[in-house]
This record gives sequence, structure tokens and C-alpha cells, in this order.
Amino acid sequence: MLLCEGRFEGIVGSDLERGGMFLEVSETPYNALEIVLEIFYSDATNKFSMTLFKENVVSEVIEEAVKTAKERLVPVNS
Repeated sequence: MLLCEGRFEGIVGSDLERGGMFLEVSETPYNALEIVLEIFYSDATNKFSMTLFKENVVSEVIEEAVKTAKERLVPVNS
């Protein structure tokens, strides 16, 4: 998943220790990844939480991350 013209990228994963799924968004300055934010979805509470690791995160990145988290982190009931 790429965000904002390739300057940011996201990865989705499972966190067994915390019991849920996460979306981690990193900025790619100078070919090095720097984590900007994480959105975590808890299976126990069915709620999201967001942690910002950098000040002044661009609002479009936050909005796209929230949209992606809602689409990709919530379990689908069959």
C-alpha cells in the first residue's frame, strides 16, 4: 500500500501478543523507513487505537490510514 505519491508506505500485520491487527505507516525519506503512525484493531474490544510516532503528520496520510484500517483490519464475518 502506497500513500501520498510514494512518500509513505503501509504494512498490515497480525499481532498475536496484543490480540489484533495493525497498520503501520512509514515515511521513506532518503531510502530509509521511518515509522510515522500505527493503527491497531483489538479483537478483544473491537476498537481502534492510533499512535503517532512523529509530530505534524500530514492530515491526508492520517485520513488514508484510517480509511485503510477500517477496510483491512476489521474481521469479516462469513
